[in-house]
Amino acid sequence: MENLIKGKLQRWDDEKGFGFILPETGNKSIFMHISALRNSSRRPKVGDIILYQLFTMRDGKLRAINARIEGVAERNSNKLTWKKVFSKLFKTIIFIGVAIVFVKTLLHDIDERRRQKETNSTRVQNNEQPKSNRTYACDGRTSCAQMSSCEEARFFLRNCPNTQMDGDHDGIPCERGLCR
Repeated sequence: MENLIKGKLQRWDDEKGFGFILPETGNKSIFMHISALRNSSRRPKVGDIILYQLFTMRDGKLRAINARIEGVAERNSNKLTWKKVFSKLFKTIIFIGVAIVFVKTLLHDIDERRRQKETNSTRVQNNEQPKSNRTYACDGRTSCAQMSSCEEARFFLRNCPNTQMDGDHDGIPCERGLCR
Protein backbone atom coordinates (compact mmCIF):
# COMPACT_ATOMS: atom_id res chain seq x y z
CA MET A 1 0.00 0.00 0.00
CA GLU A 2 1.21 3.49 -0.68
CA ASN A 3 0.78 6.75 1.33
CA LEU A 4 0.05 4.95 4.58
CA ILE A 5 -0.77 6.96 7.66
CA LYS A 6 -0.13 5.61 11.12
CA GLY A 7 -2.43 6.06 14.08
CA LYS A 8 -3.63 4.47 17.30
CA LEU A 9 -7.12 2.97 17.63
CA GLN A 10 -8.75 5.17 20.24
CA ARG A 11 -12.28 3.74 20.36
CA TRP A 12 -13.82 0.59 18.94
CA ASP A 13 -17.38 -0.73 18.98
CA ASP A 14 -16.96 -4.37 17.97
CA GLU A 15 -20.70 -5.02 17.88
CA LYS A 16 -21.28 -2.24 15.34
CA GLY A 17 -17.95 -2.79 13.54
CA PHE A 18 -16.52 0.72 13.61
CA GLY A 19 -14.25 2.97 15.63
CA PHE A 20 -11.92 5.96 15.56
CA ILE A 21 -8.18 6.31 14.99
CA LEU A 22 -6.04 9.13 16.41
CA PRO A 23 -3.34 9.85 13.82
CA GLU A 24 0.30 10.18 15.00
CA THR A 25 0.31 13.69 13.58
CA GLY A 26 -2.81 15.67 14.27
CA ASN A 27 -5.57 15.63 16.82
CA LYS A 28 -8.68 14.97 14.74
CA SER A 29 -10.03 11.40 14.99
CA ILE A 30 -10.50 9.41 11.78
CA PHE A 31 -13.51 7.10 11.33
CA MET A 32 -12.74 3.47 10.43
CA HIS A 33 -15.27 0.77 9.50
CA ILE A 34 -14.42 -2.95 9.87
CA SER A 35 -14.57 -3.27 6.06
CA ALA A 36 -11.33 -1.23 5.89
CA LEU A 37 -9.57 -4.23 7.50
CA ARG A 38 -10.61 -6.78 4.86
CA ASN A 39 -7.54 -9.00 5.10
CA SER A 40 -6.90 -8.78 8.82
CA SER A 41 -6.56 -12.10 10.61
CA ARG A 42 -8.28 -10.68 13.71
CA ARG A 43 -10.66 -7.93 14.79
CA PRO A 44 -9.10 -4.66 16.03
CA LYS A 45 -8.76 -3.69 19.70
CA VAL A 46 -8.38 -0.33 21.37
CA GLY A 47 -4.68 0.55 21.47
CA ASP A 48 -3.80 -1.21 18.16
CA ILE A 49 -1.57 0.72 15.79
CA ILE A 50 -3.39 1.05 12.48
CA LEU A 51 -1.80 1.76 9.09
CA TYR A 52 -4.33 3.19 6.65
CA GLN A 53 -5.06 5.46 3.71
CA LEU A 54 -7.31 8.49 3.96
CA PHE A 55 -10.46 8.90 1.95
CA THR A 56 -12.59 12.02 1.85
CA MET A 57 -16.31 11.28 1.71
CA ARG A 58 -18.88 13.45 -0.15
CA ASP A 59 -19.79 15.28 3.02
CA GLY A 60 -16.10 16.18 3.54
CA LYS A 61 -15.53 13.81 6.47
CA LEU A 62 -12.37 11.71 6.51
CA ARG A 63 -12.42 7.94 6.63
CA ALA A 64 -9.72 5.22 6.89
CA ILE A 65 -9.59 2.75 4.01
CA ASN A 66 -7.21 -0.08 3.00
CA ALA A 67 -6.19 -0.45 6.62
CA ARG A 68 -4.17 -3.06 8.46
CA ILE A 69 -3.19 -3.63 12.07
CA GLU A 70 0.53 -3.23 12.60
CA GLY A 71 2.18 -6.49 13.65
CA VAL A 72 -0.88 -8.61 12.82
CA ALA A 73 -0.64 -11.09 9.96
CA GLU A 74 -3.00 -10.65 7.07
CA ARG A 75 -5.26 -13.49 5.97
CA ASN A 76 -4.21 -15.44 2.94
CA SER A 77 -6.55 -14.19 0.20
CA ASN A 78 -5.97 -17.44 -1.70
CA LYS A 79 -7.62 -19.37 1.12
CA LEU A 80 -10.14 -21.89 -0.13
CA THR A 81 -13.72 -20.87 0.48
CA TRP A 82 -16.52 -23.39 0.93
CA LYS A 83 -17.79 -22.44 -2.52
CA LYS A 84 -14.39 -23.25 -4.07
CA VAL A 85 -14.13 -26.50 -2.12
CA PHE A 86 -17.60 -27.67 -3.21
CA SER A 87 -16.93 -26.61 -6.80
CA LYS A 88 -13.71 -28.64 -6.90
CA LEU A 89 -15.42 -31.58 -5.19
CA PHE A 90 -18.32 -31.48 -7.68
CA LYS A 91 -15.93 -31.42 -10.65
CA THR A 92 -13.97 -34.33 -9.17
CA ILE A 93 -17.13 -36.38 -8.65
CA ILE A 94 -18.24 -35.71 -12.24
CA PHE A 95 -14.79 -36.71 -13.54
CA ILE A 96 -14.81 -39.93 -11.50
CA GLY A 97 -18.35 -40.74 -12.69
CA VAL A 98 -17.37 -40.29 -16.34
CA ALA A 99 -14.24 -42.40 -15.78
CA ILE A 100 -16.30 -45.20 -14.19
CA VAL A 101 -18.77 -45.22 -17.09
CA PHE A 102 -15.86 -45.30 -19.57
CA VAL A 103 -14.10 -48.17 -17.79
CA LYS A 104 -17.36 -50.11 -17.39
CA THR A 105 -18.09 -49.76 -21.12
CA LEU A 106 -14.55 -50.78 -22.01
CA LEU A 107 -14.70 -53.84 -19.74
CA HIS A 108 -18.10 -54.79 -21.19
CA ASP A 109 -16.66 -54.64 -24.72
CA ILE A 110 -13.63 -56.71 -23.71
CA ASP A 111 -15.89 -59.28 -22.03
CA GLU A 112 -18.13 -59.44 -25.11
CA ARG A 113 -15.11 -60.07 -27.37
CA ARG A 114 -13.83 -62.76 -24.98
CA ARG A 115 -17.23 -64.52 -25.04
CA GLN A 116 -17.31 -64.32 -28.83
CA LYS A 117 -13.84 -65.89 -29.05
CA GLU A 118 -14.83 -68.66 -26.62
CA THR A 119 -17.96 -69.37 -28.64
CA ASN A 120 -16.02 -69.55 -31.91
CA SER A 121 -13.33 -71.72 -30.27
CA THR A 122 -15.99 -74.15 -28.99
CA ARG A 123 -17.52 -74.35 -32.46
CA VAL A 124 -14.15 -75.14 -34.05
CA GLN A 125 -13.48 -77.87 -31.45
CA ASN A 126 -16.91 -79.40 -32.07
CA ASN A 127 -16.62 -79.00 -35.86
CA GLU A 128 -19.77 -76.84 -35.83
CA GLN A 129 -20.64 -74.56 -38.66
CA PRO A 130 -20.33 -70.89 -37.49
CA LYS A 131 -23.76 -69.32 -37.09
CA SER A 132 -22.70 -66.33 -39.15
CA ASN A 133 -23.00 -68.49 -42.27
CA ARG A 134 -26.67 -69.10 -41.50
CA THR A 135 -29.20 -66.96 -43.27
CA TYR A 136 -31.96 -65.10 -41.49
CA ALA A 137 -34.88 -63.16 -42.86
CA CYS A 138 -37.11 -60.51 -41.34
CA ASP A 139 -40.31 -62.40 -40.67
CA GLY A 140 -42.11 -60.16 -38.18
CA ARG A 141 -40.45 -61.43 -35.00
CA THR A 142 -39.48 -58.52 -32.72
CA SER A 143 -38.63 -59.81 -29.21
CA CYS A 144 -35.89 -61.84 -27.54
CA ALA A 145 -38.33 -64.60 -26.62
CA GLN A 146 -38.83 -65.26 -30.33
CA MET A 147 -35.10 -65.68 -31.06
CA SER A 148 -33.11 -68.93 -30.89
CA SER A 149 -29.58 -67.45 -30.70
CA CYS A 150 -27.68 -64.27 -29.98
CA GLU A 151 -26.51 -64.20 -33.61
CA GLU A 152 -30.13 -64.30 -34.79
CA ALA A 153 -31.09 -61.51 -32.36
CA ARG A 154 -28.21 -59.38 -33.66
CA PHE A 155 -29.34 -59.91 -37.24
CA PHE A 156 -32.92 -58.87 -36.41
CA LEU A 157 -31.76 -55.83 -34.43
CA ARG A 158 -29.51 -54.63 -37.28
CA ASN A 159 -31.76 -55.42 -40.21
CA CYS A 160 -35.43 -55.62 -39.22
CA PRO A 161 -37.87 -52.85 -38.24
CA ASN A 162 -39.71 -52.50 -34.93
CA THR A 163 -37.49 -54.83 -32.89
CA GLN A 164 -37.74 -54.60 -29.11
CA MET A 165 -34.53 -56.32 -28.06
CA ASP A 166 -32.18 -53.49 -27.04
CA GLY A 167 -33.71 -51.65 -24.07
CA ASP A 168 -30.57 -49.66 -23.23
CA HIS A 169 -29.80 -48.83 -26.90
CA ASP A 170 -26.18 -49.99 -26.71
CA GLY A 171 -26.37 -52.16 -29.84
CA ILE A 172 -26.37 -55.46 -27.95
CA PRO A 173 -29.70 -57.31 -28.08
CA CYS A 174 -31.12 -59.64 -25.44
CA GLU A 175 -28.43 -58.88 -22.83
CA ARG A 176 -30.37 -60.61 -20.05
CA GLY A 177 -30.85 -63.79 -22.04
CA LEU A 178 -29.25 -64.96 -25.27
CA CYS A 179 -26.41 -62.40 -25.45
CA ARG A 180 -25.08 -62.47 -21.87
